[in-house]
Amino acid sequence: MRKIFVYTFFTIFFTTGVFGQIKSGEVTYGLKFHSKASKSEEVKKNPTLRGFADAIEKAEDLLNFKLIFNESKSLFYKEKILTIDIDKTVKVMVSSINPGTYFYNSDESNKVYKQNKGTSKEYVVVLNKEDLNWKLTQEKKIIGNHTCFKAIGQKNVTINDKSISYDVIAWYTPNLNYNYGPNEYLGLPGLVLEVVDYKYTLYLKELAFNLTKKKATLIKKPTGIEVSQNEFSKILKAKTNKLKSRSF
Repeated sequence: MRKIFVYTFFTIFFTTGVFGQIKSGEVTYGLKFHSKASKSEEVKKNPTLRGFADAIEKAEDLLNFKLIFNESKSLFYKEKILTIDIDKTVKVMVSSINPGTYFYNSDESNKVYKQNKGTSKEYVVVLNKEDLNWKLTQEKKIIGNHTCFKAIGQKNVTINDKSISYDVIAWYTPNLNYNYGPNEYLGLPGLVLEVVDYKYTLYLKELAFNLTKKKATLIKKPTGIEVSQNEFSKILKAKTNKLKSRSF
């Protein structure tokens, strides 16, 4: 009986005492593409393709993505890196891989604000986190020192005017009671430490708590013209058509 009491005491202390004191934090994710092209015989025999595949792998090693959060808000973004001493092809890869910046305020429970890079930066796309329709499972695994559970969501996207849907897997830990995650993959009963998307996996590199005051100030809603994903797709299509017409 005494052993059960001691175990229960320490379990409650560490889950509510230690983790309960966390007011803010930072998750660093790495990225790995699922493509097996780099291992194909065609790529191995072709120096150009081999160089391209090597550049992707080097870019993966350099890339870091950050999720910073406090008790009510989170911000996900690609970490800036110095590209002075990087091979030109790798530099292009590093620059091109940018999912945008995602802001979430738990007070607005169903909205995620996404700001894209480049010429589209003037727009803020308002996404609905409920669109993923998460299904929770009892499957679990350990990531870092945390027990994580598997959730399966369905993502709907439009590519070349065709709508497609596919499953997204998120691994979240109830030990950290924050419903944040990378990109728009949030709204789960715990912090998301890993995401398996169609083309890539975002995996945990580092987890730290209690942000500096300077970093905490970064957690703010992006400014710009707010549009829906459908409206933004139409804007991009119009810009693309305009560029094509200029080339003739």
